[in-house]
Amino acid sequence: MAYDRHADLTVYSLTFDEYPGLTVRVRKPGVAGVVACADWISVQSDRSAGRVARWLAQLRLFVAFADALAGWDLLNSGRPVPATREGVLAQDEAFLRVLAGAWYANVVLAAPSRPAAEQEPTEPQRSEVDGQLDDGLAVVVNLPDEAPAGDAEPELVDQAG
Repeated sequence: MAYDRHADLTVYSLTFDEYPGLTVRVRKPGVAGVVACADWISVQSDRSAGRVARWLAQLRLFVAFADALAGWDLLNSGRPVPATREGVLAQDEAFLRVLAGAWYANVVLAAPSRPAAEQEPTEPQRSEVDGQLDDGLAVVVNLPDEAPAGDAEPELVDQAG
């Protein structure tokens, strides 16, 4: 019998106020995805980076998001859009920036990287802020200025199996 690592990973659900009915189910990225996220952040903060470098870093971020995508209920003209690289990359940039930005902020940065059973027990400091739990994490996502990031506040739901 083989161990299925993919089946053991936590799936997180993101919902968006500006896209009613859309639920995006994602996992934490693999190492290549983490590198893509770090590259994206690095290029976004480097004002001397050229437009091509920014686009390529953003494309790698979108591919990492697609690779972490476990499913979504996205439709295109009434037909389901596959939760694949092809399905993700067929979407427009502004839409993907919102989804990938929410994944980065709420899963890549905020979700624990080790299973709960392996983590040292701690007493989290939690406070209710605008209906969202604050675990003391400060998350700032700086998206490029070319397209609006939207005003949605993604809701993170842990769907550990």
